[in-house]
Amino acid sequence: MNIGGKPFLLMILLGAPLAQAQAQAQGAAKKEAAPPVPSATFAPVPSAPPSTEADAPEVSFGTPEPAPPPPASPPPAVPPAAAPSTPSSNEGAGDQNGAPRPGARLHDGFYTRLGLGVGYIATTSERDSTINGWGVAPDFWIGGSPTPGLAIGVTFSGVSASEPHADISEADSIGGERLTGDLHGTLTYSIFGLFADYYPAPTRGLHFMAGLNYSVLQLTADSGEKSVPASGFGLFGGLGYEWWIGDEWSVGPLARLHWASVSDDGGSTSVLSPVLLLGFTYH
Repeated sequence: MNIGGKPFLLMILLGAPLAQAQAQAQGAAKKEAAPPVPSATFAPVPSAPPSTEADAPEVSFGTPEPAPPPPASPPPAVPPAAAPSTPSSNEGAGDQNGAPRPGARLHDGFYTRLGLGVGYIATTSERDSTINGWGVAPDFWIGGSPTPGLAIGVTFSGVSASEPHADISEADSIGGERLTGDLHGTLTYSIFGLFADYYPAPTRGLHFMAGLNYSVLQLTADSGEKSVPASGFGLFGGLGYEWWIGDEWSVGPLARLHWASVSDDGGSTSVLSPVLLLGFTYH
């Protein structure tokens, strides 16, 4: 198009660069007026490793499979069969747990007692003569139990008193005079009898005893001469208490009272003899 000739075209051609220069100048001015924007520093983001089919979860769209059943519990242990017991050298001392074996510390079966203590002899004749004295009292019993807690058997015991005191009445003296004093000799009271020893609780120590006896009373002088023995029958009774010192052995004190009526050519004599003993019993 030709409007106004060449000057118009020149203006058009010159106007475009001028307008571009003006726009650049305005943009530079705006940049100088605007505050500087701080540059942000961003740390590099590590890239995730490429996924594989093995890492990806398996997705099933079908019917879910049933869970496996829990493991079966093991059957209960069967105790081993007990081995038959065989006798050993320490059988009778109890089982391996220390408990007494059956029959231990029970008053039953074979019975024997050994005892030793002191006793007193008091004799009175039918003519009022007396001979009294303290002495040693040995004791031996042996028997068995027909039932737990009861023992029966025979007994051998007595009292031997040295230098007993005598009070001889006129009727018994040779010269017809009353005589008193210690005799130079030993008065022996011997007992042979049958006994019963009863434990109310067969595993405990309290027991009561009684029996019948055959008694012999005799005086032996220091010179060796012996009087005519007086003999007869009597009774005895007593009680005691024992403590276990083993499965079969027990020990404890006991007290008894013996009575007998003995006689010889000179008449009859009453004998009373209390004894206090320490006994060792196997039962």
